[in-house]
Parts: sequence; structure tokens; C-alpha cells
Amino acid sequence: RLIASSHGRWWGTAFALLFFGLLLLPDPGPIPGLRNLGFDTYQTLLPRARGAQPAVIVAIDDRSLARVGQWPWPRDVMARLVDRIAARKPAVIGVDIVFAEPDRTSPERLAVQFRDVSAELAERLRRMPSHDSIFADALARTSAVLGVIGSDTAGDGAEGFAPARIMGPPPVLQAFRAGERSLPEIDKAASGHGLFNAELENGVVRRVPLVAMVGGYPLLSLPLECLRVAAGEPFFNLQRDRSGPLRVVIGDLAVPTQSDGSLFVHYAGHSPARYLSAIDVLEGRDDPDLIAGRIVLLGVTGQGLVDQQLTPNGERLPGVEVHAEIIENVFEGSLLYRPGFAHLFEALAFALLAALAIAWVPRIPPVQSILLYLASAGLLLGGGVASYQWQLQLLDPLTPLLGLTLLHATLVLAAMMVIELERRRLAARLAIERVEAARTAGELEAARRIQTGMLPKSEVALADEKRIDLFATMRPAREVGGDL
Repeated sequence: RLIASSHGRWWGTAFALLFFGLLLLPDPGPIPGLRNLGFDTYQTLLPRARGAQPAVIVAIDDRSLARVGQWPWPRDVMARLVDRIAARKPAVIGVDIVFAEPDRTSPERLAVQFRDVSAELAERLRRMPSHDSIFADALARTSAVLGVIGSDTAGDGAEGFAPARIMGPPPVLQAFRAGERSLPEIDKAASGHGLFNAELENGVVRRVPLVAMVGGYPLLSLPLECLRVAAGEPFFNLQRDRSGPLRVVIGDLAVPTQSDGSLFVHYAGHSPARYLSAIDVLEGRDDPDLIAGRIVLLGVTGQGLVDQQLTPNGERLPGVEVHAEIIENVFEGSLLYRPGFAHLFEALAFALLAALAIAWVPRIPPVQSILLYLASAGLLLGGGVASYQWQLQLLDPLTPLLGLTLLHATLVLAAMMVIELERRRLAARLAIERVEAARTAGELEAARRIQTGMLPKSEVALADEKRIDLFATMRPAREVGGDL
């Protein structure tokens, strides 16, 4: 056991030092998939309880498409929808759609098609206002935020973005060369512009950039830009000190983010209570109180028209509902955050439990070793869940647990290997001793036969004498002999 203990500790210490160094790597860490599995499990088992309802989604859903017609709708219909929403006095309208192409049903485009049929009709169509200008006028009459898609290939510049002030060290934000935007006439009518993009990790939307660089300028995400416009703030601040997180400050609201300006979305899951059908708003069958004073997100949710985004809890949500989840996160203060010291904390937790294992596993019985491992695993998993549930901090227990599992396996394997080598050595020594014992036994047996052969035999010595009976015997010792 002492030999096994010594060898196991050497091997365990070498492995623990190697894995400790891997845990010190900054995010996403040595095994990003395992870390994401832990974060997803938190949200699956303990989803956010939806409390505040600051946002409502006006959805161009299947029922709306069946009544009005296929997408894209004519822009004059979109203008009427925006006017209907604006009449209900929302705080702001966030449009989760990019209108990058001219309306094909606009009168000036129809005039080209009908010029050979009726010159008079074509001329009347040309004199009518374009659908794009009608839609732009509707946007200009209310507080509306249009989306921008960050792109590394092509797009427009940063004209019209809300100004930003950077206080403290400049943050390293996700950057896009340009942004794909709506037509200039429509884009200029908006009160603000917000970023659409989300970060996909293996197809799952875990994080979204709350602020990113587009064309060299900071741009807020659509949810935060809606908050800025609703609050009437002309600009926003990016604040960061040496030790704290990056904060996006909009008036009195400070939203902490990761160092790159992103946010881990704290999902509550799909809720039909967030939705109003666009056709109900167009035809006046909705409850105006559901829109009044709230942030309205206008988006397309019809089947086949929008990509359903996979969330950590296994649901698929339209992108517009992900925006609603983010707004709820900000209002409720339920913002998930992974501290900058998290990887160091995880490495130190592993080091402490690894030292405990190296000190005791080689010295205690197997059952106690299993109990020690289970207690260590429970401490890691319980600490991660408690940090998520009560502090809204994301700590990764699975990567240190993997290292601890491999360490325990290394210690047990080392002990088994040393014990097996010792068993083989003892077996070889026992075989030699058996050969020696057999040789000695053979010599003793020969000596016994020689000594007992010296005894007189009555049938030979006194064969003719009937008056005397002769009996002789001798019992030799097993290992000690002498002369007769």
C-alpha cells in the first residue's frame, strides 16, 4: 500500500498540474462544449420565472398572412399597421424587419408595367405617392427603431446611429465592417437603429451582442436601442473600470455586459401572452391596453418565413421573441453574467479538491474513495447551481468535474498497476521458494529411505529362530536428521 500510495501521488500530481493549467485558459476554456452543456442545463432545469411584461410582440403570423396575403406585404399595408400601433400610444415600436428592397407593388413600379396597356393609367400611377414614402411617413409620425444586420461583406455606413461616449479603457467589441439597412428613405424616418445579430454556438443562441462596432461606430442592439428611444436619451455611454464589467448606460439605466459587449440571455421560454396577431391590430380587435406604454416589437413569425432560433432550454423561438426576452431581462434585473475571474475560481476549486484526492485516495479503502469523489462532485455541482440561482453568475462545474473524475481514475489506476506489479513479483518469488522446498523435500525423503533401510528385518535376521520376535521402527524428522 505504501508503494502504491507513493506512485499514485506522483502520477496524480502530474495530471492535476496539467489540468490546472488548462483551466487557467481564458474563456471559452479548454472544452467549450462541456461548459455550454452546464450553462444550458441551468436554464433547462431552472428557467427564469417571467415577471415583468414590458414588451409585446405584434406578430405577422399565419393567421395574418391568410387574411392579408403572402409576405412581403405592400408597404402601404405596413404603414397602416404602424399607424394602428401608434394610435395605441406605445413607448416605442421596434421593427424586427429590414426593408432592403423597393416595394414591388408600389404605384410607380406598376406604372412601368401598365404603360403599354394604358398611358393614362400609367400616368395616374406615377402621380401617386410611393408605398415606401407612405411607410416612411408612418414611421416618422411615431417613435420607431429599425434593425441593422451587421455584415463583414457589404452594407451601409454608420450614418444616423446614436452617438456613444466611451468612459474608461476602450472595450474590445464584436466588430462588423458595415451594416445592412433598410432603404434610405425608410431608414432616415426611424428614430433609432438597433443591431439584429446573435451569436450562434453550435446552432444555439446563448449570447447576443448588446453593443457592437458597425462600420467603426458603436451600435446598440435592437432591445437596448428601443429602451434608449423610449427613454428619450440622445446618446448612450460605455463605462468600464479596471476591475468591473463593461456597462451600457442609458440615462439612469446601467446594463452590465461581458467584456465584449455581449449578454447571456436568461430565458423564460415561449409565452403566448407576449403575442398579438397583426391582423387583430389592423382590424381593431385587440386590447389597446396591451400596447399602451409598452415596447412593441413588430416581426414576422409565419411558418417558413422566419428562422426559429434554438435556445439553451431546447425550445425554438422566433428572433423577435428573443428580443422580448432580453428586454424582460433588463427590466427584471435578471441578467446572467460570467465574471472575469470565473476560470481562475474554477481552477482553484479543482486544485483544492485535487489536493484532497491526492492526499487521501491512495490511503483509504475503495468505498471511502468513492464517497470522497461523490462529495467533491456534489460540492462542484451544488456551487454552480447556487451561483446561478441566487447570484445569476455562470460558473462551469463540469470542466473541473471532468478533471477530478480523470484524477480519481488516475489514482485508482496507478494503485492497481503498482499492486499488480507487486503481485507478479511476489508470485515469482513464491515460485522460486516452491522449487527450493521441493528440492529439500526430495533430499529428506531420500535420507528417510536410507535411514529406515538400516533397520533389521526379522524375517531375514531371525528366520530360523522361533523363540524371539523382533520389531524395529524409526520415525525421521522432516528437516532434521542424524546417525542411527
